[in-house]
Amino acid sequence: MRLAKCKVACKMEYDYKPTVPITPNSTALFKYRVNDPLNPSAPYTEYTKSPPPLSGDEVSLPDIQSADQYELKVELNINGAKDEKTFFFQVDKCNLTSCDAPIIKDVYLGANDQIMMDYKVDIDNNFYAVEYQIAKNDQFNNIVHFRIIMENDYTPTEYIEMNDGTIEPDTVYYIRARKHCSTSEVSDWSSVVKFTSGRWSTRKLLDAFWLAMGDDLTDKFCDAAGWKTKVTLSADNPEGSLIYLTNGMAATIDNIKDLGQIISIPSKFQESGVRWIRFSNVTPTLIYNVEPTTGKIGVVVDDLKCPAS
Repeated sequence: MRLAKCKVACKMEYDYKPTVPITPNSTALFKYRVNDPLNPSAPYTEYTKSPPPLSGDEVSLPDIQSADQYELKVELNINGAKDEKTFFFQVDKCNLTSCDAPIIKDVYLGANDQIMMDYKVDIDNNFYAVEYQIAKNDQFNNIVHFRIIMENDYTPTEYIEMNDGTIEPDTVYYIRARKHCSTSEVSDWSSVVKFTSGRWSTRKLLDAFWLAMGDDLTDKFCDAAGWKTKVTLSADNPEGSLIYLTNGMAATIDNIKDLGQIISIPSKFQESGVRWIRFSNVTPTLIYNVEPTTGKIGVVVDDLKCPAS
C-alpha cells in the first residue's frame, strides 16, 4: 500500500543581514526524522536548499510520510557564517489519499482500424472512475469525444467508440486520461498522446434486437423482445451483410465474448452468438436469420413478420 504523504512547511527566521550578495556555495541543510527515543540512531531525511531561503521565507519539507512528532535540525551556512539549531514539531494530520494520473502506454489501430488504447490506472488505491478525452489539438479546447468509465468497468485496453460520428477517419487526434479517486478528488491529466485514426467504413449505427440459439422465436420478438443493442452493417441491405459490433469487430462468437469482457452482454450471446436479428429503424417488419459463427445475416424468416407500426 502506498504510504501517506504529508504537506509540511516551516517558516525560516534568523538574524543575519549580509552586506554582500549571498555566495553560490551558501546552503541551508534540513535534517529531520521521527522523534523516537527508542531508536536514537534512526537516519535523518536530508534536504538542502542552495541558495538558502531568506529570513521570513517558507520552506516545504518533502517525504514526510506519517503523522507523528519530528526532530528537525537546521544548519545554515551563509557567506561562511554558520549556525545550527534543533527543533521539534508535531504533524497531526496527513492527506491519506493518493490520486495518481493514469499512464497511457499506447494508442494504436487494431483489426478493421479499431482505435485501441492501452493504459494503466492504479486500481489498488482510491479508484472510483477513469475519464479520457479526445481532441483535435493538444490544448483540448476542441474536444470531440470523451468517456467516463466506472471502477468495475475498467479494463487495461479500451476500445474507443468510432461509430457515433465524432471521430473522423484518417485524422490526427490527441488523447489524455485522468483518474477519479472519489466523487470530489481527481488526479492530474496524464501525458498527452498523439494518434491518427484509420479509414474504417463510417456506416450508420442501427438499433437492433437479438435472439440467441435456444430462444423462442415468436411474435413477441416484434414487441421489443430480445436483447437491444447497436450495430453497423457491411452493406445497405441487411440480407447478406455482416453485423459489426460497437467496437468495429464482426459479430462472431469470439468477438462477442471479447467485447463482453468490456461491456455487459448476456452470456447466451457470448456462448452461442446471434441467431436472429430485427432492426427497429431499418426494415422493422422483417426478422432475419443469422449465421452465429460469422455474424452474417441470411434470408428473411418467412413464417413470421412483424406488423407495420
